[in-house]
Amino acid sequence: MAKILIASDSDINDLDPQNFKSDASYAAVENLYNGLFDLEARPARDGTWRANAEDVIGEIIESYELSEDETVLALHVRPDVRFSDGAPCLASSIQFTLERALLGPGYLRLMMEMLAVRAPEQIRLLDDHSLELRLPHANPLLWYLLPLNSFSVMDPVATKAHATPDDPWASNWYRDHASGTGPYVLGQCVPGEEYHFEPNPLYWRPQLVHNDGVLLRIIPSADGRMAALQRGEVDLAFGLEPGHLTQCAGDPNLRVLSFPSTFCKVMSLNTTYPPFNDVRVRQAICYAIPYEQLRREAMGDYCQPLLSPIPAGMPSHDASVWKYDTNPKRARQLLADAGYPDGFTTRLITQELRTDEVLSAQVVQRALRPLGVQVEIVKVSEAEYFRHLKEFPLAMFQTFSWVNDPMYHLLANLKGGTGKNLANYNNPRLNELIEQGMYEVDSDRRTAMSREAQRLIVEEAPWALLYQPHYTVVTSAEVSGYAAYPDMLPRYSFLSKKPPPNI
Repeated sequence: MAKILIASDSDINDLDPQNFKSDASYAAVENLYNGLFDLEARPARDGTWRANAEDVIGEIIESYELSEDETVLALHVRPDVRFSDGAPCLASSIQFTLERALLGPGYLRLMMEMLAVRAPEQIRLLDDHSLELRLPHANPLLWYLLPLNSFSVMDPVATKAHATPDDPWASNWYRDHASGTGPYVLGQCVPGEEYHFEPNPLYWRPQLVHNDGVLLRIIPSADGRMAALQRGEVDLAFGLEPGHLTQCAGDPNLRVLSFPSTFCKVMSLNTTYPPFNDVRVRQAICYAIPYEQLRREAMGDYCQPLLSPIPAGMPSHDASVWKYDTNPKRARQLLADAGYPDGFTTRLITQELRTDEVLSAQVVQRALRPLGVQVEIVKVSEAEYFRHLKEFPLAMFQTFSWVNDPMYHLLANLKGGTGKNLANYNNPRLNELIEQGMYEVDSDRRTAMSREAQRLIVEEAPWALLYQPHYTVVTSAEVSGYAAYPDMLPRYSFLSKKPPPNI
């Protein structure tokens, strides 16, 4: 077996499974930890593996029973699973993980509320290898939520050892350390440059690891990642530009792997910033955007139209709600009706290393200029972007819901008062639809609620809907076994590499 070298466009900034973090950090957690459940991946004809959200299987959980009324879930832990520090993984470890999610400092409290677990008393330890969750009602999100890597099982022994009076959950330690049960452990690290993922000698299923580890190299420039791939310095690269992908597609030494996704690329319009507090201005912006040109310049063939805030591939997606075919004349009239016949000046933030977002911002800037709307594009680092995101009237934004469910997606992004609601959008009817639909078990009623919500959001335009990017990676011809999951996080253990001919 050989080590796999990966070029990443994202750096690791936090290894706590229960915190918001960078894309590379979520990928790291996925490979350092195991969760309660996972999705079963099956081999595809092209040498990749594919998983879908309906194929839930146990990971740390060996078996389970769900009561007839779906309010009591008994979980049974696999025997002989150990954390990378040697401590046993028991039912009490899962109890600790869920209590930390509920009471600790991360964002998992919201996820626990979606799970309908709101008090520690609902998590009942039965014995060393069994526990149960007691729910107040049936939950249609149950089997979407439980496989999330945010519920990676954490080590109570390591947490206690590194806790302090000011940090009882050891959040500071977990920022750059890990103690999981996954296929890898973190070896040598140079933050901002490279991270070594070494095979975990205590992993409970070592036969499923098909390489000698992974070296993750952080290469901020897309050109730099492309050059490293062409020179054979890396085996796999993320975050290449459409022009690079075209080159790669014609290179017999490389493979372009492109998977449709439910990523949503949008431009958020902050509804509390004048003039975007006027729905006519937001609608005008949406009518002014040349969507086909924007998709072509930003992503080439590696995307599809985004015709609703619920993306294609998510249940209840309704493309019929779309109304913003490019119409500069209509945009000009709406601006005049809103009191801005000569336009206005505004600012748009984007991440400088996300080339597609920069290109999209430039297309928007050019399209709005003839209407008198002058857009200043502010390009910043990933860290600065998340620090200042809500301070800008306009923001290029990519959102993705690991839970492929419309109500979860709307709650996380557009319900009034939630953290990812960059538009500061707050519509009482939408909030009501989300609250009613979250636990609605009748699929027809749930779909009707979702479609009403989609129509309402498109009409009020807190987002300009730009496109659904495909999830695309490029590998050398020697690499096989890439696994595509709905969360789009790479599973390093599937990757293998043919040895050079002289070995």
